[in-house]
Amino acid sequence: MARENFRRPTPTPTVTAEAGFTIPATVADDSAPSVVNPAPAAAPVAPVSAPASTGNTTVVDVDLGNNDGAMRVTGWLVCTKGSAVGKDFRLHNGWNYIGRDPALDISLPDQRIDSAPMVKVAYDDRSRSFTVAPCEGAKNLAYLSGGALFGAMQFKAYDRLQLGETEVMLVPLCSEAFSWNEEA
Repeated sequence: MARENFRRPTPTPTVTAEAGFTIPATVADDSAPSVVNPAPAAAPVAPVSAPASTGNTTVVDVDLGNNDGAMRVTGWLVCTKGSAVGKDFRLHNGWNYIGRDPALDISLPDQRIDSAPMVKVAYDDRSRSFTVAPCEGAKNLAYLSGGALFGAMQFKAYDRLQLGETEVMLVPLCSEAFSWNEEA
């Protein structure tokens, strides 16, 4: 019976790029690793500060850079009744979809709220005002300051919106007094 030569496999060598990521490298017999077909240059990685641990939660501060105002806060919905009482939810320019689904802009933990988007809130920079409207296909009614919400309505500072057993209040940042689009 012929005896074959067996070589123990060696781990694939890697090269660490300047940005801190690792890419596979090829190695010819008895030579240094070289990069073959490197990936295209990646976008710069956002700087991350050292994580701060608070009990079971780790907080990481990520600098997302200037996003030209696309997702700047325009106000908050603050929960005044229901299981999320005291919690605040950020609003941004354009439509903010609200329901029970965690994938929505604002997810409220209330079984009487539709999982699909139930209502939507928008801030319009041009008119410097908020609007609230029911979402198409919503199964449950929402109430604005006690009245049923059947169509789009102006949403004013400290108005209360009820969805299921949850009530939220509008606390605006942007208004006639302030806008992210003000010229210096």
